[in-house]
Amino acid sequence: MIYLALVSFGFSQPLFNIVVLFRREFHISFLDAVLVVAVFQYGVVLFLLGLRGLVRGLREHMDYLVYFFAVIGVIREVQQTYIETEGLDLLTKAGLLIGMLAGASIVIFILRRQADSALHLAGFLCPIFGGVFLYQLATHAIPLQRAADETPAEISAPPVMLVLLDELSLEMLLSGDGEIDAAVFPNFHRLSRKGVWYRRAIANYLHTTYSVPSLLTGSFKIGDLMTGGGGIDDLERLPPQSLLWRLSSEGYRVVVYSNHMACGGQKFSCHGYLSGGSAWFLARVLGKFIEEFGPDFLVNSYLPQLTGMRLLSEHDFLKNIASDLRNGTFYFIHLMTSHEPYVFDRTGRFHYSRHNRMAMGSDFPATLANYREQLRYLDTVMGEFLEKLKRYPHGRQPVVAVISDHGNCWTADCPGRINPRLIRTIEPSLVRIPVMLFGSGIAPRIDDDDFQLVDLLPTLLEAIGLPIPNELTVDGAPRLNSPPPPRRRHYYLMPGNAPVSLKLPAVSEPVGRVVEPTNNH
Repeated sequence: MIYLALVSFGFSQPLFNIVVLFRREFHISFLDAVLVVAVFQYGVVLFLLGLRGLVRGLREHMDYLVYFFAVIGVIREVQQTYIETEGLDLLTKAGLLIGMLAGASIVIFILRRQADSALHLAGFLCPIFGGVFLYQLATHAIPLQRAADETPAEISAPPVMLVLLDELSLEMLLSGDGEIDAAVFPNFHRLSRKGVWYRRAIANYLHTTYSVPSLLTGSFKIGDLMTGGGGIDDLERLPPQSLLWRLSSEGYRVVVYSNHMACGGQKFSCHGYLSGGSAWFLARVLGKFIEEFGPDFLVNSYLPQLTGMRLLSEHDFLKNIASDLRNGTFYFIHLMTSHEPYVFDRTGRFHYSRHNRMAMGSDFPATLANYREQLRYLDTVMGEFLEKLKRYPHGRQPVVAVISDHGNCWTADCPGRINPRLIRTIEPSLVRIPVMLFGSGIAPRIDDDDFQLVDLLPTLLEAIGLPIPNELTVDGAPRLNSPPPPRRRHYYLMPGNAPVSLKLPAVSEPVGRVVEPTNNH
């Protein structure tokens, strides 16, 4: 009973919390959740008890070791829940870690007898932990229907692709003249010349959670989309006006690949890193737990493979899909290589570094250098993607949009998108994003008029020849061949608050120049 309590309090419950916290990344059914409880609560206990039976002469040492990791888990859970560590520097984080180790030692060596008595009683209550977890997942669990993978397209139109590069700031790609640096990012430069490059494009929200529903629906007002388990928790629960449902209603087969956003697989063909039913599902759940629950400055620095293997799977999917695009199919592919942590160098080798996250207390110049290193590797991936697209004959080429959902920043006046209440100056790296659109019939050009992410839905529909129904109200404007109507450039620091209205900067403004908000309304 003591071991059951130690596992449930010190290991299982923190893991359950990770699954619930990142539920949008866990595409699991209720039976998958039962499997998680069976393995990570009771299975772990049975394994430890069996091991304890084998090491008879070392039982006392093993008991201390199990205690140690269990108490560390409890302390870490308290720290994550009640202590804000995102803004701490490395030295302070190291001090916190030492304090956690000291606290665990006190419990183990001084309060062991008292702890044994309490845990023996607590062991009888531990099934409650698994029951609460199952209850929390019951309303979210998605019954996967993999038959959607075989759903044929109803039309023979050329394929359509939307490739979302998460957290990619346009400023990271630019040279001093406002062009994409062809020497450093040759394939992003190719993208900017292949079709229409909306050079002054901005995001409307600073978080993926809000930006993606907004850009997929063409709407600023996403409050209604994010309630009742909708929004990013399941892309199939977005309203009928969303791009995915709009194309589905026109007969397109919809394929979604994301390791960050859930998709139920009821109507669309959904693929993801943490999908239930996979042979590696439990290992991936454990990997996600280690990645998130472990101290990020240690896990990301010394185990870049945890994030890196997931990113490699995304790249493989992108290239494999590009090699076999099917007519009448819409592909929404979400890549995280442009997002922190920065675990690759420019060649694609795993990068071991203490400066791989843009967090308060980080060495910003070093982190920025690592960011650009990983972007150089992403540039190589995009080059391989473009090579795959060459196989499609002229006139049957897919319509492809390559975009980002938001950028990032980290200075004293713009302390990252994770702290919107502290932002005093909106910098270009936070709002300016790459938006490129190419395909059959789209003449290459650079568009220097206003483009906002809410324009994506009507612009992409225009590019594939689909009208916007009269009953569909969107905030964006079709921007394939026409400038936008006079309007404000909205940027929401906080959902539900009034947006900031940004000016349209001159193309010649140097990289890094601050874009000041002009008014708030």
